[in-house]
Order: sequence, then C-alpha cells, then structure tokens
Amino acid sequence: MTDTGLRAARWAIEQVHVDTSGKLLILWDGELLLSENGGDSLQAPRPGFEPASDILILTAPLGLDPAKPLLVGLSNGEIIKL
Repeated sequence: MTDTGLRAARWAIEQVHVDTSGKLLILWDGELLLSENGGDSLQAPRPGFEPASDILILTAPLGLDPAKPLLVGLSNGEIIKL
C-alpha cells in the first residue's frame, strides 16, 4: 500500500509509533507501514518482508531510523528482528 493517506483509512489501525522527527510506524490491518511525512504517504518499512503468520505486535526500541531494528511478534509465537 503506497501513497495512501491516513485520511483515507478504512481498516483497523492496531498500533502507531511516532518518533521525534514525525515519522510514523503503523500496524494497519496486519500490514507494517512507514510514513516519513506525517501520514501523507505510506510505504513498507522493510520491502520484501512477508511474515509467515499474522503480525500481532511491533516495536521500534531504538527509533524509526531505517538502519535501526524493528521487532515484530507473530501470531505463531515467533519474534522477528527486521
């Protein structure tokens, strides 16, 4: 899902993380999305990531910089570091 503004949200937003620079990391209807412009456009934070099961939770313990890891918890109990 790219270039979809948050104003057009139609599905459940499960989690939102915001950093001091205004970046947003969103778990939206089971999909991870990143916005670097306050929600005007969204893209995959880690292109090519296809989880084996549903994403239940995420965290960005070191911030939303692309070089920093994301931790993703899946419904099968697996925790993935991206």
